[in-house]
Amino acid sequence: MADYKKQTRRRNFLLHLVRSALWKEEFASFEMPSNAVRSLFRLAKEQTVEGLVSESLMRNNVRLPKEDAFQVYKINRDVTESNAIINKALSELCVLLTENHVKFVVVKGQTIAALYRVPEMRTPGDIDFYCDEQNFQKAKDVIAKNWHVEYEDDTESEQHVAFSYKDVTFELHFCLMKFASPSNQRKFDAYMKESQWDKISIGDVEVPILSPELNILYTFLHLYHHLIELGVSIRQFCDLVVLADHLQIRKDLLATMLNDIGFMRAFKTVGCILVDYLGLPKEKFPFQLSRKDRKHVEYMFDIIFEHGNFGMHRRKYEMRSGLGYYMDSFKTKLSHYWHLYKLSPKECRAVLVLDVPKKILQAVKR
Repeated sequence: MADYKKQTRRRNFLLHLVRSALWKEEFASFEMPSNAVRSLFRLAKEQTVEGLVSESLMRNNVRLPKEDAFQVYKINRDVTESNAIINKALSELCVLLTENHVKFVVVKGQTIAALYRVPEMRTPGDIDFYCDEQNFQKAKDVIAKNWHVEYEDDTESEQHVAFSYKDVTFELHFCLMKFASPSNQRKFDAYMKESQWDKISIGDVEVPILSPELNILYTFLHLYHHLIELGVSIRQFCDLVVLADHLQIRKDLLATMLNDIGFMRAFKTVGCILVDYLGLPKEKFPFQLSRKDRKHVEYMFDIIFEHGNFGMHRRKYEMRSGLGYYMDSFKTKLSHYWHLYKLSPKECRAVLVLDVPKKILQAVKR
């Protein structure tokens, strides 16, 4: 019980600092000892919010030991520099594909970072972009010819090909979201085909992005997929907060899509975290939230803070390969799907009946 209370205090303190960064909320300065600073940043790293936490501590003049203050400043500077590098690479990608008449759309990442109150403080990742079947091969050829990149050999990927350019990782998607349910796959693919892209300015370049409703839907689905599979960090929730705060959403259209694919309850439970813990004004969340929607919040927090970013932390097996890893992952996934089944029953059934047996067979064959 004592350990649980301690972990809850650590979690709530991290969320307090993240909220301050998201909304530029001020709080009274205080002093932190070295061990507390280092513990905080271990947790912040697992949750990929080091930039937000460093910005919050610095802006609120939290008093730190000299060595720790230097490290916080360094983290702040490193995140800023990483964002600049990735934004430059994104700019080059957009110019290259636009000049070669390749239709594409960029998702997540820097397109959401641009909406943060301090964009350079979002801890960045890779660059994800999508091309439909008419443009996918053309994009591959244009990039290979002009950037002289080699695509990673990942024959198991059902969604993308990856490559590196100027030390930035790119993922070129031919499938933006993979569902276990065939009907959900057809519906989401139809949303993609029927949607009109939007644009956002990053630096001097206009970047094509998803429509507001599809942007919210996809960002949520990507978050929820990773959460229920192995784990996800609080950064993905911050991204959804920023989108909900900025985008003008047609609520009826979003509700229709969520209900059609059976994810409305899951979306509202995630919404409780956005509103209750990350400070999103309740009027900015598109739907009314109830006590029922809050039922699974603590279980979600257990997943988030136990497994961290994309389930990378506190794993029994360091390498994501081998029968042992796949069986351990299977047990984790089964527990998550069992506990969260009611939030997306249609997709959960498809995972348990169709997807899991297929992956077990693949693991045995390896």
